[in-house]
Amino acid sequence: CSIGCDGPCFYPSVAWGELSRKDVTRATNALKAFDAVLLMEKLDDKDQSDFLSDVLGHNRDADFALVNRNHVSNAVVEKTSKREKLQFYQDLMSSLGLDHINDMLRKENDLEMEFFNHASKL
Repeated sequence: CSIGCDGPCFYPSVAWGELSRKDVTRATNALKAFDAVLLMEKLDDKDQSDFLSDVLGHNRDADFALVNRNHVSNAVVEKTSKREKLQFYQDLMSSLGLDHINDMLRKENDLEMEFFNHASKL
């Protein structure tokens, strides 16, 4: 790509551009094609773990069940709490006095969050 990246992230895509209400509706309708919807942000939650165990047909308390994973790590980096895992970058920006960036990202992600909240309800 023009910035020297070998990855697919900068290849032209229909995903480039602003998100619209039409995109949220299309994505919401696409969820109907799936038998199960798992949210990466909630994989550590007991109800999500139990749901996946039920779908896969294994015991909810199996050693490999999601609920038995280390709840304070992601990307092989240990965190001190679940909050740190979920809020690390937001908290870092706030501590650096960059709340305006958090506000900008929240505004930019409003439609994505609407879709996420719909998926959460499923």
